[in-house]
Amino acid sequence: MSETYLPVTFSKIMQASHYTVFILSSDSKLFPIFASPHVGEEVQTILADQNTSRPKTHDLIDSIFKGLGITPLQLVLDDIKEDIYFCKLFLEQAKEEHKSILEIDVRPSDGLIIALKNNLPIFTHRALLDKVPEFNG
Repeated sequence: MSETYLPVTFSKIMQASHYTVFILSSDSKLFPIFASPHVGEEVQTILADQNTSRPKTHDLIDSIFKGLGITPLQLVLDDIKEDIYFCKLFLEQAKEEHKSILEIDVRPSDGLIIALKNNLPIFTHRALLDKVPEFNG
């Protein structure tokens, strides 16, 4: 039996001096994903649509995608173990007449930035939502 995936959206992104927290929203709960503070700086640049004098890591990733004919499709929050999230980024690669779907393991912070930069849909499944802590902030 295949699992039904549920959409997840960005509810809020907060930055403190020692961490960044993504508050994500599903149909039934808000839940946090914590990342390092430099992730928040990258997110602020994306949200403010600021150009930087030098490309950042995620700009490099986007350039590699374009150069290889890869289109990001979606991010899936797949699992959580001991408060560590596991994500998969789905990509489509076109080579001449052939297209293939690539499934790449990514850190949640990287996956969320790529999703934000590329306006990708984010999904998870009920089993993960049952495991994650509720955000009550």
